[in-house]
Amino acid sequence: MKEKIKKISYLTGIGALVGAALGILSNDILRLYPALASSQAYQKSKEALYAIGFREGLIRYVLIAPLVEELVFRVLLMVGGEKLLGRKVKNTTLLHVILVTLSALAFACYHGNMVQGVYGLVAGVLLAMMWIRSKNLLPIYAMHALANLSAYLLERNPEYWDRLDNISLMLTLLLVLIGNALVSGKVVFGNSEQHLL
Repeated sequence: MKEKIKKISYLTGIGALVGAALGILSNDILRLYPALASSQAYQKSKEALYAIGFREGLIRYVLIAPLVEELVFRVLLMVGGEKLLGRKVKNTTLLHVILVTLSALAFACYHGNMVQGVYGLVAGVLLAMMWIRSKNLLPIYAMHALANLSAYLLERNPEYWDRLDNISLMLTLLLVLIGNALVSGKVVFGNSEQHLL
C-alpha cells in the first residue's frame, strides 16, 4: 500500500509539472506565431473565455473541466477500450498504442478547432500515457488542471509573458525530459539505470 501511495504521489507531482509546462508552452507558441490564433473557431473559444468572470473561469476551466474530461477521455474511453480490445489484441504494447491514439484523437476532436485540437492531441497523448502508467485519476487530473491553470492565467494576464520569456525554453526542455522519463519509466544516470516506478 505504501508503494502504491508513493507511486501515485510521484506521478501526480510529475503530472503537475508536465501540465504546467504544457500550458505555458502552448501559450508561448501562440504568442510567437500569432497567425495560428487567428482562426474564427479559436477566436470564438477565446471570447467565451473572457465572457465569464475570473473566478468562474477558474472553477469551470481548472477544477470542473479537467475532472469531467479525464473521466470521459481517459477513464471511460481507455478502460472501456481495454476491455473491448483487450480480448482481440493480445500484445499489451500494441493495445496501449491503440488506446493512446484513440483517446488523444477523441480529445483533440472534442476541442472543436484546429489550434486547440493540435494542443489537445499532444496533451491527450501525454495524459493517456500517464493513465496507462498510473491507472489513477489523481495524476491525470493534476496534469490537466495545471495545464489549464497555467494557460488560463497567461491568457487572461498577457503581461506575465515579459517575466516568462527567459524560462519558456527551459520549461519546454523540462517537458521533453519528463515526457521521456514517463515513456521509458526510467532515468539514466551515467552507465546505470534507475527505474522510476
